[in-house]
Amino acid sequence: MKKFVCAAMAAALLLTSCVVGNTGYTPSPDSSATPGTATSEPTPPVTGSPDGYEDVSTTTLYFPEGTDEDTAQYRLAYSVPAFGDGDPVASAMSAAVQRYCDSLLRTAQERALSADRAEGEALPYTEVTCELREARGYTSVVFHESHSYGASVERSVSTLVLDSAGIERPLPYVCGSYDAQRAIAQRILSEITTDADGFYFRDVDEAGVLRALDLFNGYTVEEFGFRIYIAPATIAPQARGILIFDLAAEELAPEFVGEIMSFDDYSRLLPELNHLAVALAENYESFSDSAISARAATVYACHRAVAQNPTATGAISLSQDEFDALMLAVFATAPAIDQSTWPMTESDDGYAISAGYSLPDYGVNITGATAQGDSILLTGTLQFGAAGSATGASVAAAVEIAVRPHSGSPFGFRIEAFRII
Repeated sequence: MKKFVCAAMAAALLLTSCVVGNTGYTPSPDSSATPGTATSEPTPPVTGSPDGYEDVSTTTLYFPEGTDEDTAQYRLAYSVPAFGDGDPVASAMSAAVQRYCDSLLRTAQERALSADRAEGEALPYTEVTCELREARGYTSVVFHESHSYGASVERSVSTLVLDSAGIERPLPYVCGSYDAQRAIAQRILSEITTDADGFYFRDVDEAGVLRALDLFNGYTVEEFGFRIYIAPATIAPQARGILIFDLAAEELAPEFVGEIMSFDDYSRLLPELNHLAVALAENYESFSDSAISARAATVYACHRAVAQNPTATGAISLSQDEFDALMLAVFATAPAIDQSTWPMTESDDGYAISAGYSLPDYGVNITGATAQGDSILLTGTLQFGAAGSATGASVAAAVEIAVRPHSGSPFGFRIEAFRII
C-alpha cells in the first residue's frame, strides 16, 4: 500500500495562472505531489488578485449593511473564479460557485449577528482565496477560508469538483467505487495506528474517520489520484491544522486490479459496464455468448452517445456507421437498432436521438475477478444509482460479467455475457 501524506496547512494559496480548458495550464505549487511525498502550503499574499489569472470575482461586504471598516461588526471578503455564462458548461460551473457563495454569505450573516466588537478592537472577519486545478478531466476549485475573532484565526478548506459538463461530483463518482468512503477511512486509520509520534488522537476509530471525511466538498482530483482535506480537531489536535492525505487512484480499485487486469484497463472498461447496466436493468435482462438483444444494445449505444456529449441539447445526430461503431466497441456484432427503446427519428444517413431522455440510473460494483481461459469473469453487484449518489448504496442484484481482451476495442475488451442473478 502506498503511504499517505499528511501535512498541516500553514496558510491559504492564491489561484494559479490557469483558465478552464487552457492548454497552457500552470499547476499550483503542490499539485504535482505524489503519494509518499510530504507537502506544505506556501504563505500567500494577503491581498490582490491571483497572479496571471484575470477571471476572478472579488467581493467585500460589511455587516451591518451600510457600515465600513471602522464601524462594522464583521467583514466578509472573498475571491472566487468567474466562469461566466457563455455556454452551458460555464453556466453550470458558475452556478456551483454561486451556491458556495450563498452558503458563505449565510454563515457570515450568522456570525455577524453574534459579533460584539468593542471600540478599538480588531474587526472580526472571514476571508476566502481560491485556487483552480485541472486534472484527469475534472476541474477542482479550492476555497481557502480564514476566520478571525480578534487574536485567533481559524482556517478551513472547502472544494468543488466539477466534471466536463460543469456538474459537481463526489469522489466515489469520480473513481467509480461504491466502497470509496470506507476504503479511504481504512487507509487513513492504518496511517493513524502506525503513528509513533503522537500526531493523531489516540482514540480515533473507523467511525471517527468516516465522520471527518467529506468526499463532496473536502477533496480534489489530482493527476496522481486524490487529495483529501480533513478539518482540524477531528482526528488530530487543533494545533495540527488542516490535514492533507494524498491517495493514489489505484488504491481505490478492487484488489484484483493489478493482477488479473491492469488499472488502466479497468478504468476504461468500468464506464462501459455502467452504461450497459442502465440498458439491462430496466427489464432485468441478461445475455450470454455475445447475444445481446437489439433493445439493450440500442439503449446502451444511446446512453453512451449522450454521455459523450454532456452539453448537447435537443438531438444528437448519429450515422448508421457511428451507431454500429458504438455497439462494436464492446459487442461482437451490432444488432439492428430498436427505435422503440429511445426517442429518435430516422433520416437518410442515420438517426437523431434525444439528448434529454434518461432512464433510471444503475451501476456495477465489481468486487472480484477470475481468469477463465482467454476470458475474465467479473463478479459483484448491480447498484441502484451511480457511485456517490443518494441511492448508490442500495444493491439491486448480483451480477456476473464475462469479458474478453480485444485489440479492436477502444476499451480493451469485448463483453461476452452480462448476467443479473
